[in-house]
Amino acid sequence: MRSVFPETERLALREFVESDVDSLAWLLGEPRVMRYIEDGKPVSRADVEWPDYIEGAEHGDVEYALDRDLSR
Repeated sequence: MRSVFPETERLALREFVESDVDSLAWLLGEPRVMRYIEDGKPVSRADVEWPDYIEGAEHGDVEYALDRDLSR
């Protein structure tokens, strides 16, 4: 069964891929972001490894990656 992801002219949700790990690690390691998520503590880069961290999505942790169309 194929998953369906919402898409607009400029944004699209999609499944995470291995090349997303560095960007996700940066985001999860940023204190200004993490203060509003879970216990408020940044996640270390070592804890964001493919595919283990992404597979946490099955438990509601990380669901989708967001793509932006930067050509506009």
